[in-house]
Amino acid sequence: MIKFKMIFTCCLASAIALVSTLTLTTTASAQTRFLSNVANQDFLMTNRTIHTTNSYFNDVNITIPKGTVFQVSGLSKGAKTGYPYVSIDTNQLRWSLRKPFITSKHNQQLTAGIWATTKNFKKVTAPNYLRYYSPNQMAWSINYGFIWQGFKYPASNQIVKAKENAVRVTTDGYLEFLKGQPAIGSSKISQPFSTAKVQKSTTKGNITYLYTTTKIAGLPSTHINASGRYQYRLKVINTNHHLVTINPRNNNSNSKYVDSAVIVSRCYIGNTKTNYYKLNQFAF
Repeated sequence: MIKFKMIFTCCLASAIALVSTLTLTTTASAQTRFLSNVANQDFLMTNRTIHTTNSYFNDVNITIPKGTVFQVSGLSKGAKTGYPYVSIDTNQLRWSLRKPFITSKHNQQLTAGIWATTKNFKKVTAPNYLRYYSPNQMAWSINYGFIWQGFKYPASNQIVKAKENAVRVTTDGYLEFLKGQPAIGSSKISQPFSTAKVQKSTTKGNITYLYTTTKIAGLPSTHINASGRYQYRLKVINTNHHLVTINPRNNNSNSKYVDSAVIVSRCYIGNTKTNYYKLNQFAF
């Protein structure tokens, strides 16, 4: 059932992205240079400030600054021109950027289509500050990089009402702590309880250190410097200890058949032993 929800959400996003071909942000010509060898899950950076709107409705404006990094999740081609364009999923960006879409009346987080030109974007490697989730750049997109507070993934009969505290770093480099965020399946990522720009990150084995200038309220970061950019350090430990949530057919604990299984990894934040987990995969 959970896997079906995820597939349905992805299909819906793809369908909306196709509609955005009708409202591409900028025009393109045969003389325009387009990015090549770009695929979904790759990372792009904006080469200039992008002014665009929400997809389909085109009634909410958004400005994406130059230098913003995002992960490609809606790569398509113009029906008539065959030129590539992207729709940016704003859920992956910091609150100040995604706010217009999240607070709008529409259930829409994709931008209108933006031509994938060399003037608009350049391809970059996965940022180091996302390595807390996985060295594999594709993994971050499984659940927008969230590490959830809790023992393991909720059972399918609890997922609708489940709300948990969560930690993540956005693709454009902001550490966020969210309180009571709806569990996996939420289409809008709400305003964080606290947030700060990640100034530096280092990874040693299964431990990632995230450095910020200000303290993130609600998280056990360590005060290491009295001044400068690196005043606070947050430790994220991925134990690689896997836990599995088994969902029996029709939520019947006596059933001989399994509907789905969800695998997560145990994580710890700071020097505490408060249980967190990150989503690895849906087994089936």
